[in-house]
Amino acid sequence: IATNQTAFLIYGASEQDRTGIIIALLLAIANVPIKDIARDYILSEKYASLLSPTTGKQTIEAEFTRRLLFSPEAIMQPFKYLAKRYGSIAGYLQAIGINTVNIKRLQTILID
Repeated sequence: IATNQTAFLIYGASEQDRTGIIIALLLAIANVPIKDIARDYILSEKYASLLSPTTGKQTIEAEFTRRLLFSPEAIMQPFKYLAKRYGSIAGYLQAIGINTVNIKRLQTILID
């Protein structure tokens, strides 16, 4: 995203939530408060669950999982861990090999 001069689309449909994590990291890079990211994440999960039909037992299990995993506190925990361990989301991204120049480019693309 940072090195291309084109529009981009992030899409996922395998229900493993890699897309949500990428979007959450991008929002954090754009200086969106973590509480807002968590709120958005929960809202997205709520509406996405309406698109996939479930029945009986699956509905009960899905609701249990949603309540357990998709609370604002649960979603904020990884961000708190990254901030404690790496100092910031940018610090984490640098630790996994994304250089400062590309992090700044991402911020510019996302904010401007």
